[in-house]
Amino acid sequence: MLPAPITRRLQHLLSWIAVLLMSGCASQIPLSPTTEHTTCTELWQEFDQQVSTAGVRDVASQSIDGFSYLRSDRFLAHRMRQADTVNSQRFLAQQMRQRDLDARYRELLRLAEQAQQELSLRAASPNPVALKATLSRCSAQLMRDDFADEIVYSRLQQAMEIKDDYRFWQRTLGLYPLFILPVGYLANNAHQEIHQQVESFSEANLVPEHTLWYTPQTKQPLAAKAIKAIVTSSRDNAAGLHQLNDGDRQRLAASFAPELRQIRDKESDLIGAITAVAQDDDTVRFTVETDTPVVYYYFSEIMLQRVPALQINYVFWYPGRYNGESSWIERGHLDGITLRYTLDRNGRPVMVDLINNCGCYYGMVPDADYFDLENLKDTDKRDQILQTLPHQAQRQRLLFTFSPRHLLLNARMATKENATEHHYQLRPYEELELLPVGDGTFTSLFDERGIVPGTKRIEAGLLFSMGIPEVGSMRQRGHQPITLIGREHFDDPLLFDNLFHYLQEPPQDDEFIRKQ
Repeated sequence: MLPAPITRRLQHLLSWIAVLLMSGCASQIPLSPTTEHTTCTELWQEFDQQVSTAGVRDVASQSIDGFSYLRSDRFLAHRMRQADTVNSQRFLAQQMRQRDLDARYRELLRLAEQAQQELSLRAASPNPVALKATLSRCSAQLMRDDFADEIVYSRLQQAMEIKDDYRFWQRTLGLYPLFILPVGYLANNAHQEIHQQVESFSEANLVPEHTLWYTPQTKQPLAAKAIKAIVTSSRDNAAGLHQLNDGDRQRLAASFAPELRQIRDKESDLIGAITAVAQDDDTVRFTVETDTPVVYYYFSEIMLQRVPALQINYVFWYPGRYNGESSWIERGHLDGITLRYTLDRNGRPVMVDLINNCGCYYGMVPDADYFDLENLKDTDKRDQILQTLPHQAQRQRLLFTFSPRHLLLNARMATKENATEHHYQLRPYEELELLPVGDGTFTSLFDERGIVPGTKRIEAGLLFSMGIPEVGSMRQRGHQPITLIGREHFDDPLLFDNLFHYLQEPPQDDEFIRKQ
């Protein structure tokens, strides 16, 4: 029998051996830069292969050819093409690297447990949490290696091409040119009809028993001075983008959260939380839990007078579109609306535009003191201006009224009224991209095309020639085409600059110490 001190030393040694075996001996041995680059490249290839095989690719942002550790949206791509200093290019590239990491973290959790284990073994990481750290380290390593020479930024600028959601082959096969006039005519009529409904709206026609009123379950909005301070300070970076921490995101989203008034005809006119329900055939069906009203939010940016402007997107969902007022070709499972607030440099709303979550029925509610509404650069879009934005008092919310067809009827300032309110929760949009299924696994509301499965409409066949896959289906952010004629997306960074002249002088550049 060994003496106690020796026994304790032996136990201590065996414990260390066990730790080495669990974490991977190779991870304890310093790797040369070349070896580490090769190891990270192999991990990246294996990760992408597992994601492709499982069909869980996250397409909220798009991968950049030649830079497997970067992803971008249309706004970042536009800013990168514009960037004329190494500091701004480096900052934008880092934003794209973080976009890729965020997407990979979601993809990792959506993989089956066996695939997660295989990736963990390759990365010498004992669990998915450790694997996330390895992915972050490898992402930084790959970027350092590639961008050792600043000339690579020029190559990145040339690679900044974001694919749109229009298919050339589909338009060719569907004889698109022959359908431009009739489809354009029908689309214009639809916008005119919505515009007329907004113009003719009357509060007196509302029936309280058939009107739902949703208000945010949040504290009082921030004062205008506090909002301005948050928005201004968020631009203190080399590219002038709005970089908000989680706390400021929550505060801004809560401050501008809209009140919603829905004319109710059926149960499908209630809003709620998206849930994923596993089916017997190993598929997932998405439903809306109307007992839990929820509005999802995310932030984006757009160019406003050629400088970045902050946007807050509010997204809510209905169980479906089944109302008799809706055309039979657009009825189906799930429906939803996105309300988007665009803020000026001081954090004041100057535009609210909106779409149904299929990208359909795009409309605008602009500030008439900010935009020149009489002299549009594209007069064909005049009917998309539904009304002007009400002047908003400090700490006062906007109220939006929607028809049973889930189209806007009116926007005005919210006031305290004798109405039964339903409080909704504000939740990050990212929850839709990482939904619990109930068996310990996760899925996304959206497939690899950015489309919600099970929401196909009959109009998809009738409008095949327009080149949009599954027209009428519910879609993910970044994949919402808003016109049938031509090519235009909800997240087009020049959407407003290409349409409007402005009544106010362009904003002056910020002067931050960090940028000097």
